[in-house]
Amino acid sequence: MALPEGITAVPGVAPSLKRAFEVKVQDAIPSAISATKPIFRQELADLTVKDLKNIRSHFESKYGKAMLRNIKAAAADPKELNMELARKLPRLITQTKKIEAVSLLIENHFQPALETQLEVVLKTGVVTLQAMAIWNTGKPISDDMIEKLNYQLKSQKAALFLQANQAIVYSTIFALRNVSSREVRKADKFLSTELGKKWIALQAEADTTYVTTLMETIYIQLEDEANKLASKRDGVTPDVSLGNSAGVCLATPNTLPFNGLNMVQQICDGTAAQWINVDSERLRNMEASTCFAPFFDSTVGKPEFVVQRDCDDADSSRFVEQKIDDEFFSIYHPATDRCIAIAGAPRSSGTPIRLVRCNQSSISQRFRRVVKQI
Repeated sequence: MALPEGITAVPGVAPSLKRAFEVKVQDAIPSAISATKPIFRQELADLTVKDLKNIRSHFESKYGKAMLRNIKAAAADPKELNMELARKLPRLITQTKKIEAVSLLIENHFQPALETQLEVVLKTGVVTLQAMAIWNTGKPISDDMIEKLNYQLKSQKAALFLQANQAIVYSTIFALRNVSSREVRKADKFLSTELGKKWIALQAEADTTYVTTLMETIYIQLEDEANKLASKRDGVTPDVSLGNSAGVCLATPNTLPFNGLNMVQQICDGTAAQWINVDSERLRNMEASTCFAPFFDSTVGKPEFVVQRDCDDADSSRFVEQKIDDEFFSIYHPATDRCIAIAGAPRSSGTPIRLVRCNQSSISQRFRRVVKQI
């Protein structure tokens, strides 16, 4: 789908926007869980002991255990799970009996819930475009624009529904790769009972509440950040940046105050994007009055990137300036026992800054305060 008028993809900022969304999702998860748990628990409390035992038996079956294993694998490392699916799918789609059993299972029990949840997915699309608009213009999308976006997204509903169906069929076949067609049909039989239908409805309600709360929390944060952008401090002109001897400085993409943005490297030029300093054991964006902290990326298994956050007293936000000589110092993060480092080629502007093992002899970890040049 083409982007609406006034919303453009700014060259070089897509990776930072993606990272910002990952961080926002991570930050919003506790709110989504808090909103979902009471509803889910109340629904469970209304079931009889016999019903609960039958549901437990369903999840203790070969079908149930396989689905739970797949959920845990997806949570631990979604990229690796998708790669494994891609590797094994060509062989799995030759299993016609399994495909027929899985397709019937999905058609009989999960398609109605999927169609309902698709409305939530459409809201996600609006939130994503809202972020792009704020990124480009500093202002949220107008109500008229949101109405147009909703119309555009709804016109794509059939195509999205088809893609979602294909994805669910493939992922379910993969999840049940070691489960027989007979076991799949047993699960189908349970889900066809009144209890099974009630369980599916309960899950669908919980999923919808979770995703809706997630998107609403992100949306509120985006609006707050847009207001922060609109009211950035006037007349504040810090006179230093942090750079290495190769003339590369720490910077914030487009000088934006959004939580989750990667800290990046840029050629030192003294612009507001580079007004970053170590102050009171915090790595601060002096222009936006924000701080930086590590982002733990589960796909790489360590806190590799440094992203913008609201300033707080958490140990994870603590950075210490360690003197190397009379001119240079390293920027040490005690909680991870790592140091800030220029990551790309010496003068590759836009490359995300990383946390790496400390090595004070490396030029990539040797910083000094650079006097403002403009």
